[in-house]
Amino acid sequence: MLRMILLLTLVFSTGMRLHAKESSQRTTLAKLFGQSKDKFKIDTCQKFHLNPTEIFNTIKYKTNFNKNCDLQGEVGIKLLVPFPIKMEVKNLSHYKKLLGTGKINLGLENPPKILAEITKGELKGKDTIYFNAYYSGEVLPAKTLKVKPGTESVRVEIYDKAFSKIKETFHLKIK
Repeated sequence: MLRMILLLTLVFSTGMRLHAKESSQRTTLAKLFGQSKDKFKIDTCQKFHLNPTEIFNTIKYKTNFNKNCDLQGEVGIKLLVPFPIKMEVKNLSHYKKLLGTGKINLGLENPPKILAEITKGELKGKDTIYFNAYYSGEVLPAKTLKVKPGTESVRVEIYDKAFSKIKETFHLKIK
């Protein structure tokens, strides 16, 4: 779930130039969601914990740049309520900011799932990548809502600037 919030993501003019741009955007978003051993690091950023007793309160999530965390910013998260995401990133090609609207839900199916999304996402810098991303992970019963390892996935949709046309969709299995 941290990867989703940290988030939180890639596009296809014409010919080889278009393909190279698309491949670059896909690679950049994969790095954003923690799918690369390259420079961008989020695994050691401040962890986000959702306690069952606090699920309807606003929870402040704050992380700062450090040697092992390439994400900085603060968001106020409330279950089922959209919240703005405005974070800074480093070591992610030419991109410096992650913007969008986040939302976290609990799926009541069996097994229960935590569902998170970033809509109207923008990874901004020298260029801008426009995207939506949807995260899902099975919840383990515990005092905090922990995600079962190996059950996490993210579906990413890359859009044009107006968010009127999907240019590419891909799925990532979180390791």
